[in-house]
Amino acid sequence: MILKGSQRGGGRALARHLLNTKHNDHVEVHNIRGLAVETLGAAFLEIEAVSKGTRATQPFFAVAFNPPETANISIEEFEAAFAAVEQKLGLQDQPCAFVFHEKEGRRHAHAVWSRIDVDQMKAIPMNHFKMKLQDVSRDLFIKLGLEMPKGLKNKKDRDPLNYDLPVWNQAKRLKEDPRDLKEVIQNALNSSDGLKGFQNALEAQGMLLARGDKKPFVIIHHTGELLSMKSYSGLRKKELLARLGSPDKLPSVERAKITMQARMTAKVKQTLLTIRKKQRQALKPLNTTRNEMKVRHGEVRTTLKQAQDKRWSQEELQRAKRLRKGLMGLWDRMTGKRGKVSRQNKQEAEEALKRDKKQKQDLINKQMKERRVLQKEFKKLYKNHRQEITRFRYDMGFLIKMQKASERAEGRTDQIKLKDHWKEKPDKDREPKKDKGQGRERTRERPRGPGRGPGRG
Repeated sequence: MILKGSQRGGGRALARHLLNTKHNDHVEVHNIRGLAVETLGAAFLEIEAVSKGTRATQPFFAVAFNPPETANISIEEFEAAFAAVEQKLGLQDQPCAFVFHEKEGRRHAHAVWSRIDVDQMKAIPMNHFKMKLQDVSRDLFIKLGLEMPKGLKNKKDRDPLNYDLPVWNQAKRLKEDPRDLKEVIQNALNSSDGLKGFQNALEAQGMLLARGDKKPFVIIHHTGELLSMKSYSGLRKKELLARLGSPDKLPSVERAKITMQARMTAKVKQTLLTIRKKQRQALKPLNTTRNEMKVRHGEVRTTLKQAQDKRWSQEELQRAKRLRKGLMGLWDRMTGKRGKVSRQNKQEAEEALKRDKKQKQDLINKQMKERRVLQKEFKKLYKNHRQEITRFRYDMGFLIKMQKASERAEGRTDQIKLKDHWKEKPDKDREPKKDKGQGRERTRERPRGPGRGPGRG
């Protein structure tokens, strides 16, 4: 399974994210270990309180465990993965919390450890944790018998359209697919032979290239938001400069935003709003079905848990009755019968626990299979929606091309009228203006008259 880890702070925000039932079909707090509290939010607050005695600003180390979409990983296999990460990163016996998420027919897990060593009152360093997590990930793919991604076998074979959390968050905010955005930008870059060609290729997709303040190249999305060239192209600053050349001739970010705002005419904006509204309407039936399935699956799980708890209590009572009390209990201890009964009770309890876990896992697998069938319908619809946005980009790019052709025909280089605060300030070293009709230069020095300056008297 793929492992993604990070050091972080913000216990409240982390707890809200892990307990989010809006974007997850099911959320289950599996275990909270080494803490005095029982709720996730209180557990993270306790870790933060302990960290106040140190200089650590990121007391949490969070890892996401992501198995392949169609894999059915049992609770025991997830627990073995948790233990493997603890062993590799030196987090054994640290306070931690484990949470299961189910989303889009896929079950994954989150583990959060405290980095604070209370004996020495300092944070445990997470040196080279990305490389260590990759090692654990490879071992887990082999042990679980899963097909390992090519990029995990060899870095050179990584999918160039893979994305990290910041790109995913930005694409979600823009209501775009992150892989689509990366593909558009990378195709534009690969099909161009220089800076001008790359500009034209981006404009054909309704985007603009600008000169950044700190970064040489920045892409302006049609919404006006900035896209990082490094994140979306996969190339570093030196590679981009070597491939595209100097960005000096590019417009600034402010100028490009104003240009993009002018391109987004009322008609273009209305077209985009119409597309988004149509897509929301198309998703409504599937969302309704998903919510109904979510409620129904939750009720079945609650019923199963209640039945298992009731059966467990009854079986515990039966096992307790086998241990006699009083003189007979003393006799059983002396003869060794009590030890045999205790071992029998322990064995039966372990078998009952395995039975309940298997029963729960079978139900989860059955429900996820049903959810995956529905997810296929979502994927078909999402594919159509991405195609509609792609067509919108092409249409917007065509409008930009026509508008630029019209400007050139009218002899204008830019039809955008900058606002006063965007206009360039006058050069202080320019030649002084002359007064009309008098033929003499103006000076900023006020004329001296009677009673003014050192010429007085």
